[in-house]
Amino acid sequence: MKRITSIALAIAMLVSAGMTAVAADKDFPFRDVPDDAWYRRYVEQAYLEGVMVGTGETTFAPNEPMTREEFVTALMRLANVNPPHVDVLTFADVKGGAWYAGYVEWARQVGVVSGVDDKNFGVGQPVTREQMAVMLSNFSHAVTGPSLLESEHPAPAFQDIGAAAAWAKGAVEEMRICGIVSGDENNRFQPKRAMTRAECATVLVKYQQARVDCGDFQLSFDNLTRMCMRSGASGLPTMYMISDQKEMQQLLDYINAAPIKSKKYAPSATGWTYSIDFWNGETYLNGIGIGADWVEVGNVRYYTEGDYFQSLLDEIDAKAEYIPLN
Repeated sequence: MKRITSIALAIAMLVSAGMTAVAADKDFPFRDVPDDAWYRRYVEQAYLEGVMVGTGETTFAPNEPMTREEFVTALMRLANVNPPHVDVLTFADVKGGAWYAGYVEWARQVGVVSGVDDKNFGVGQPVTREQMAVMLSNFSHAVTGPSLLESEHPAPAFQDIGAAAAWAKGAVEEMRICGIVSGDENNRFQPKRAMTRAECATVLVKYQQARVDCGDFQLSFDNLTRMCMRSGASGLPTMYMISDQKEMQQLLDYINAAPIKSKKYAPSATGWTYSIDFWNGETYLNGIGIGADWVEVGNVRYYTEGDYFQSLLDEIDAKAEYIPLN
């Protein structure tokens, strides 16, 4: 099965050290971003992708805090959104004609951001780590679609997650599980701390790395992965067998035509609706899990919009051999 991940952009923790000047090159002009800095590749990619710009022709200011309007602007650039013209501004502290006004208003309208209070956006205030997590989570669901791939090796649960605001805890956990944020040497997230520009470049790059393009999803007899089946385990569904080669191919064709929209590591096997084993009459070949709007292969679940697979499941109910697991 081919898996193609989309290009990149996103956050690592700041482990700031003394900076050594580096010569600017043709494509990457910032002299204050050393070659050996932990954030170098993230800053470079964010800059070359047009998501972040410098504070000057040859300066990036990696250790300076990033403001809320700067982070929102970077998110909108990530989505290739041009700043719209706005006639009416929601926030009292966002002035008409400001370079960020269109970005902030658009982000508010689509649900990416809200204000720091009922009237103000918080212009000029540093974006905190918990605010960043919420903005990224909102951005994922409202703009790019909920297609974040969970990390195989996420950071452990943060020691100080209790210090995060109630409205931010879910987003912080989502970003941790997807490998976009991590903790410091003591596994603290530090939710109230301001984000640096280097950290913001890192999270944006990692966010893009966690997004998945599932358009090239394919199944074949040769690359199916055996699913884990435990006979007698509580909650497992019926295992269906398809022994006819033609019917097996029809099933694969149907699945391969599915409009896959997102991809995540599969949850517990108890969430399966059906598990289907291909059987050639003598031995079991490989297995897949199928739900009304997802197909699961090799512990990865691919989601569709709507109940795409429901008619397929109805057909399987009517035709396939099955073995109850109890």
